[in-house]
Amino acid sequence: MNQDTERLEDQAMRVVKLVDHLRLTPGSPIWLVPERFQKVMDCLYGAVRQQVRLAREIDQMRERGQIECDVFVDEVNRTAVET
Repeated sequence: MNQDTERLEDQAMRVVKLVDHLRLTPGSPIWLVPERFQKVMDCLYGAVRQQVRLAREIDQMRERGQIECDVFVDEVNRTAVET
């Protein structure tokens, strides 16, 4: 079933590229974040880089069959339950 899903690492890398674009330094032609928020953007960048590492590990575990997830739909409560 996981052959038709996108790898988590690919999704995470797109987020890294977006955050990296947003945290460009002042003076660049497309500077988008005020200087007072640069430290927050640096922290965000570090967090999304960790997300890439974690996503890579999850993808590898999924490929090895170490992660199995079944989803059941509860029609009465209209919720999805993972097991």
